[in-house]
Amino acid sequence: MPSRPHGRLSYYVNSASNSKVDPYGTGEREEVRDVKITIWNEGEDSIDGDDILKPIIIRMPTSTIEYVKILKAPREFCELELGVTNAFVNHLADGNLVIFNLGGFCNSFEVKWRTLEKNDGMLLDIFYLGDSNAPVKLDGTLEGPSRPHQVGSDPKHSFSGPESIP
Repeated sequence: MPSRPHGRLSYYVNSASNSKVDPYGTGEREEVRDVKITIWNEGEDSIDGDDILKPIIIRMPTSTIEYVKILKAPREFCELELGVTNAFVNHLADGNLVIFNLGGFCNSFEVKWRTLEKNDGMLLDIFYLGDSNAPVKLDGTLEGPSRPHQVGSDPKHSFSGPESIP
């Protein structure tokens, strides 16, 4: 019996830059670094949530993640979710994720979706404390081509879905 075609989860990590943000809406801005990660399905078939055999986790092993902003999301029916297990999290009305470390160390978060069709993708901005050359890894296992594929140059990818999230 021939196997069904699968999607291919790819990602690209931009260079880090310095930023000042007010993630908690208090009027106090803190200096952090930020790095953008583009994640998309460049395969011929969709990647359904059921195709995720081991959770898709974005890791920054040498840094503390403070805030994640969704700059571009897949279409609404994809049901993008971000979450962490080892820190207090606040999902804002705009879909962004604020991670309150409370003196702890949070260096990863999970990305989930209901389905990512061909060319569906997302652009996330990760604000963190750490070195400008801090590694960013996307781990997880999918059915079919089992691991996410890192692309070495900016794909300048055009996704299906909204241009940006306010």
